[in-house]
Amino acid sequence: MRLAFLCLLLLAPAAFAQDAIHRCVATDGQAVFTDQPCQALNARPAVPEPQAGAISVDPTATSLAPTLCAADLDTLRQAIADAFAARDANRLGGITLWEGGRDSAVADLRQWAALVRQPLLAVEGNEHDGLTVRTSGSGGSNEAHFGLRRRSGCLWLAPG
Repeated sequence: MRLAFLCLLLLAPAAFAQDAIHRCVATDGQAVFTDQPCQALNARPAVPEPQAGAISVDPTATSLAPTLCAADLDTLRQAIADAFAARDANRLGGITLWEGGRDSAVADLRQWAALVRQPLLAVEGNEHDGLTVRTSGSGGSNEAHFGLRRRSGCLWLAPG
């Protein structure tokens, strides 16, 4: 009996161990979180693996991959522009610091779904006053204002 109990104690950690969560970007640009390697889902890692040797950056390369954390205002503006280019309100949701309840988040996402279908004219503002997103709608230009919050080294949209 004691031997069986000891075996169970030794095997229990393996039974409850979790594999790493992989952050991937699917071929359609959507963020995917999975316990499988990204390649198994025909996706690429959201954060490229560091290569031994030099770091190469192509400043002319453009990507519609979702921004997971905007470290500065320019990166946040680009993430907003990418959300409009992809016509994807969920991308705005991914760069938003959600502090309200579920109902307000659902309402915001529904409003943003209509907003991202309109052509983006400008993203104006600063970290102190927030950002105003200007779009061109059928009845003229429209505006949506976002406050900004800095948390955990990232700059987030704050709805409202």
